[in-house]
Amino acid sequence: MKRIITMAAGFLVALSLAATAYAAPKGANVRKSSPGIENSKKVMQYRIQREKKMQDVRKKAQLKKQLAKAGK
Repeated sequence: MKRIITMAAGFLVALSLAATAYAAPKGANVRKSSPGIENSKKVMQYRIQREKKMQDVRKKAQLKKQLAKAGK
C-alpha cells in the first residue's frame, strides 16, 4: 500500500513540475551575466591575443637568429 501511495505522490509531483515548466515563459530561464564575468571574459581574450602575438614575435626572433647563423 505504501508503494502505491509513494508512486502516486511521485506521479503528482512529476505532473505538476511538467505543467509548471510548460507554463513558464520562454525567456524566463535566460540569465544575464554579471559585469564581473563580462570583464573577466574580456581579460582572458586579451591575454590569449597577447600570448599569440608574443609567440609570433618569438618565432620571428628565432628565425632571425637561424638566418644569422646560416649567413656566417
